[in-house]
Amino acid sequence: VCRRMGLGRVAANSLTGCAIATLSAVVPSVIALTGVLGRGDTTAWLGYFICYIIFHLAASRLLKVVTEQPSG
Repeated sequence: VCRRMGLGRVAANSLTGCAIATLSAVVPSVIALTGVLGRGDTTAWLGYFICYIIFHLAASRLLKVVTEQPSG
């Protein structure tokens, strides 16, 4: 998808890596440090993790559909 937007290989790879790092490390860290979810609130963190999985699956499916479309 990034390559179709005109980015080079290195830029597309770097952007993808930064997006994955942000979603998997920065967001939960900020949530924990700001107290949005309590560090010991297992149920809330499980809910966050399930939402993360659903988001990941939806994004993967969307990207697969987009990349399988013939470019015009």
